[in-house]
Amino acid sequence: SVELWGPADLEVHKGFDGNFYIIDAARTFPPETPSTRSSHLYKMLRPEIVKRYPKPLSSDAHSKFGRDCGNEHKREVDDCTEHLRKIIIPNCANFLCENYVKSIAEHLPEYLHREGINMRYLALFWKHTTRIEL
Repeated sequence: SVELWGPADLEVHKGFDGNFYIIDAARTFPPETPSTRSSHLYKMLRPEIVKRYPKPLSSDAHSKFGRDCGNEHKREVDDCTEHLRKIIIPNCANFLCENYVKSIAEHLPEYLHREGINMRYLALFWKHTTRIEL
């Protein structure tokens, strides 16, 4: 037997071939702090930040599934989202400005993803950069 942690609506089924299949895995990663009423269903934290964050984060935070310890899980996800927006994004932007490396700039999506930043934060990232001569 294997213990598996994930969102409450994750399903595991045994196929006719004897193999197990996971479905409804869209909410495997924890959500960011919701910016709209339902954004917790589709704005997820990247795996890179979830791995590095010092506390475990609940996939069910900010959802009706997350009622058990709900306030604690919401606070942890909110803290992680704030850390991303106020610390990680500015630090990555400053690093790129101070240590401009053309290969990083040419592969900006990969760089941002490696640091746990979704591309939807590109405008916020850009706001923290100073002029870069290409």
